[in-house]
Amino acid sequence: MMQILVMGEKRKQVLVPTQLKKRGYITWNSQMDALLISVLYNQVGQGKKGDGDWKPQAYQAVVDEVRNKLDICVTTENVRNRVKIWRKHYGIIMEIRTQTKFKWDEEGKMVVVPIEDMAEWMTYAQANPAAASYSNKYIEHWDDISILLGPDRAVGDGGNIMKRVLL
Repeated sequence: MMQILVMGEKRKQVLVPTQLKKRGYITWNSQMDALLISVLYNQVGQGKKGDGDWKPQAYQAVVDEVRNKLDICVTTENVRNRVKIWRKHYGIIMEIRTQTKFKWDEEGKMVVVPIEDMAEWMTYAQANPAAASYSNKYIEHWDDISILLGPDRAVGDGGNIMKRVLL
């Protein structure tokens, strides 16, 4: 039990078991990712995504679902970190797609670097080390990552993508 001093009086705060067993690093699997995606779509529908980030209740909803459905102990920090990794993937891939000549294979969900462009890719990767591992690498759940973590304020036809996905 932990004690907190609040304006001169002592109050006892009971720690819930998950606070006692905080886990650091966890390895996410495809099943966990699929559940994360499902819950985040649900949270968008409930208005739990604000200006570019998720509200704390959205992260907690993921924690609850992963624990209930998969019996895996995760924390909101684990969920935040997974979303942060997805944001990193999204940012790097969008940079490659918009700032280079390398093509995106929509069907294969990967940046395609033909053998004849490999030297140019190596030069790019040297200047952009974070991008180095994305050559011809399948990005699992790319469409969902793009929708859930992409820009919030789409214009034109893109402005209705989330609405159509949720219907």
